[in-house]
Amino acid sequence: MIDLLSLANVETVSIENRDETVTIYAKTTYHLANCPNCGGGLYKHGSREYRYTDTPLYMKPTTIQLNVHRYRCKVCKQVLSDHIACVDESRRCTNRLVQHIQSHCFRLTFSELSRQIGLSVNTIRNIAQDYLSYLEQSYPRSTPSILGIDEVMIAGEYRCVLTDLEHHRLFDILPTRKQSYLESYFERLPNKENIHTVCSDMWQPFKNVCAKCLPNTTLVLDRFHVVKLANEAMESIRKCHQNELDAKGRKQLKKHLRWLLIKRLAQLSSDDLKTLEVLAKEYPKLVIAYYLKEKFFDIYEAKDKNAAILAFFEWTDSIDEQATGMYLPEFYRLKQIVKRHFAQTFSYWDSANKVSNGYTECVNGLIKLANRLGRGYSFEMIRARALYGHKDSDKPKKGRQEKITDQED
Repeated sequence: MIDLLSLANVETVSIENRDETVTIYAKTTYHLANCPNCGGGLYKHGSREYRYTDTPLYMKPTTIQLNVHRYRCKVCKQVLSDHIACVDESRRCTNRLVQHIQSHCFRLTFSELSRQIGLSVNTIRNIAQDYLSYLEQSYPRSTPSILGIDEVMIAGEYRCVLTDLEHHRLFDILPTRKQSYLESYFERLPNKENIHTVCSDMWQPFKNVCAKCLPNTTLVLDRFHVVKLANEAMESIRKCHQNELDAKGRKQLKKHLRWLLIKRLAQLSSDDLKTLEVLAKEYPKLVIAYYLKEKFFDIYEAKDKNAAILAFFEWTDSIDEQATGMYLPEFYRLKQIVKRHFAQTFSYWDSANKVSNGYTECVNGLIKLANRLGRGYSFEMIRARALYGHKDSDKPKKGRQEKITDQED
């Protein structure tokens, strides 16, 4: 019979293939010669059958029903059994199944793994927790030179996400974004002197932590968080104007102009430009706000820091009530925010390759997806799925399929 198991000192006797499960009957081929405790001779003392869960066969949960020899020592009278090195006695499964769970537990949900292999969710969770502890101790994470910081909502709380923006890698996920915890974390961080640039949004604790714990780094405000404020100012003006219209006017304004006003000027088609011309006659405030938004975006097109600063002050002059003929408080608030974070905003032009947190935002999206797929998971497990879910072992797994292929060849 074909050796379906390919396990050391285990021989397949028969197989029972049911509709939903597979049971393989097997026996041990290893025999104890002497008592491992006293060295005395042994005599047979019957046998006992044990059940171990194995990796799926034919895409069904698979169980090995193993007949194990038992012995009694002639000297110390202790009852002994054959040693089976290929199984995990505490979990009643094969070692290769444990490896299978370890390689999939951060990519598939525990419930899905449980359906595939037939182990309980709690057993899979315990294996995953042990594997996570091993990875935390053994997997090295070098401190990045360009650090991205952002927050993401996981399990009902804001967590802090740290990324390596130079190599596009997730560095860590912290359980909170509170300043006290961040200060403690960065004080203990190994080789923190390697960090020369930090990119974040305008969350004040991030700024405070960098000033206290990473005083020699350059803090850069993410450009997309900055220009997003201009879009929000534009949207706020549109919504205020829309609320002044009747129901039909509000519907028409939202339907035809919302996406037009979000577009960049260079992306407008000829029809869009004609619509802007008509809009300038009916709703001049919206068109003025649109061009002010575009002018703010153009600040980031500057070639160097001095040109960007000059473009910013030209923009601040253009939003003045005397220049526009109307009061635009939304853009005044934007001006105050940029001035409050002036150094960090314009350090963007001092950073290598004009660093941004775009990669960190992509990681946040993947973390949110992991959170949805593993609803009910603890923060620690969601963190593990994000950090280690894409890492597969490069070592080939010796297993049943490999053995069958060899015999077929």
